[in-house]
Amino acid sequence: MKNQKAMKKAAKVPKVAKATKVPEKFVKAAKFVMQLQNTNLTRKNLKDANYKEAMKLAEVDDTKKNRGRLGTVVWRMRKDMKKKEEEDPTVPYVLNKELEFKIRLRTLPNDIKEMLGFIAAKMMKDITSGTKYSNITGVQQDDKQRGVKNTGLKQRVIGSTFWKLFGNNRAHDVKEKGTLLQKKLQEFIVSDDALEKMDVEVNAIDISLLFTAKNTHVQQTPHTDYKLVAATKEDIQKQQKLAWTLHLPLTVSGSWITLWNGHGYGTNVHIEFGKCLFLRSDVVHAGGKPDIGSKTDDNFLRLHAYLPTNFQAVDRTNIFLIDYSGQPLEEVYKIHDM
Repeated sequence: MKNQKAMKKAAKVPKVAKATKVPEKFVKAAKFVMQLQNTNLTRKNLKDANYKEAMKLAEVDDTKKNRGRLGTVVWRMRKDMKKKEEEDPTVPYVLNKELEFKIRLRTLPNDIKEMLGFIAAKMMKDITSGTKYSNITGVQQDDKQRGVKNTGLKQRVIGSTFWKLFGNNRAHDVKEKGTLLQKKLQEFIVSDDALEKMDVEVNAIDISLLFTAKNTHVQQTPHTDYKLVAATKEDIQKQQKLAWTLHLPLTVSGSWITLWNGHGYGTNVHIEFGKCLFLRSDVVHAGGKPDIGSKTDDNFLRLHAYLPTNFQAVDRTNIFLIDYSGQPLEEVYKIHDM
């Protein structure tokens, strides 16, 4: 009798279902949904268009059941991203693999790295002579003229004339170096280790050289380098790609930048020499000089490049300081002391 009761009790214990592996195409579709949700998805009709395109990527019928399944995958991915335990505790969360869809730190190929010394030497010569560099004075045109805080950040616009990185005239050796760097950089940017399949228009890369002239610790106002855009239903169907920027230190001092993954306090990131940072156009960031004691006299020479796509072109006349709703970014994106 006791044995029968025990058997009945055991029979009532529910079986634990085995975890099923999510198909790779569903994972790809979930990342597609997350990418748009993280940037510019605000209206219901856009959400519907987003999920329809995701269903195509997953190669499944657009049914309520499949949408629910995809929603679960997206929810789990978001939950994993918000875990306090980072994937790699040795690096800031903003540099973890979970965020590589919009923030990527990469190692430069040696042939590009070897050319940076020539650029830095030319740059220091120009800085010493007091020519060619000017303050960054861009503003965002909206209901108010919102200027960027003066951090002593100075720039020289190079554009796509790469030979200007190496000399002041088109001497044969200068032009040759410029052509070689342009080719190597273009090849690297569209490689699988950088921005493959991001539809970067490599022939439209727009370069500036930057350095910090002030010795005090002052950071830029939180901003983006491209205007934040809302994707239309047509944009989603065409799988339009957001533009990127490249941030590349030219000396062993590296360079500093503050990054945000969302509202709140940013993360101060040191980009080591030999590395380059790729930021998608919607990543809020701020440059400036950190408070690092005896090294405050360093100029942190660096190269900045716009990497436009067919969807987002370069706009050098503005620095973008407000979000989609018109709220100043600095009100919700805060800066920690270094």
